[in-house]
Amino acid sequence: MLIFQKERELGNFSPNEPVIAIKGLNHYFGTGELKKQVLYDIDLEIKAGEVVIMTGPSGSGKTTLLSLMGGLRSAQEGSLKILGQEMLGIAKGKMLKIRRQIGYIFQAHNLLKFLTAKQNVRMSLELHEEFLEQDLDQKATAILESVGLGDRVDYYPHDLSGGQKQRVAIARALVSHPKLVLADEPTAALDKQSGRDVVEIMQKLASPLARLCRSHCQHGGWSFKRLTAQKLLAKNWPFMLD
Repeated sequence: MLIFQKERELGNFSPNEPVIAIKGLNHYFGTGELKKQVLYDIDLEIKAGEVVIMTGPSGSGKTTLLSLMGGLRSAQEGSLKILGQEMLGIAKGKMLKIRRQIGYIFQAHNLLKFLTAKQNVRMSLELHEEFLEQDLDQKATAILESVGLGDRVDYYPHDLSGGQKQRVAIARALVSHPKLVLADEPTAALDKQSGRDVVEIMQKLASPLARLCRSHCQHGGWSFKRLTAQKLLAKNWPFMLD
């Protein structure tokens, strides 16, 4: 089992601060007459160790908010702090440092087809200078073993099942010990058992971290549900796998 040890420092971020702190966040697409508001006055705090499930109907802006939290879009209006860093007006260099503290797990695994499972995971480590003098192959192999793929480290994505590809994606997201994990419908393309396996792996490997998972629902407005580890692995399966 991979054990997460002490967290890396990032600027003046204190473990007592919220990992994500959002106040009055608005976001727009387009300009002029075509300008459309997609996020309205969002307020949210997520603390270290929390598991938060965000649900809402299709097209309501969930992925937009998730991409803002991950530094994949620039904040436009309001306050968005990630790991203590205000993202509104942030310089590109500082945004890159924030991104390197975040693990992303997408609905589509987004593995590079010409790389093996181990190479896909290793590529994530190569983005972090502090790992470059370590045995990257060993670290990549170790986390693949922890997600049950020790016998498939040299397999290419086309030789893996959907659930196995998503396990590689989880390993890639977590191998660098991020402080925050963002998951965008990570079980949506899987059958129920594979989805359960994926969530159990996320719970096991990401337990010291803050996690926000986006899920889809057909009706109603947005919902942010905070779960304990026991609830995540027990009564909330229909909610998690909708």
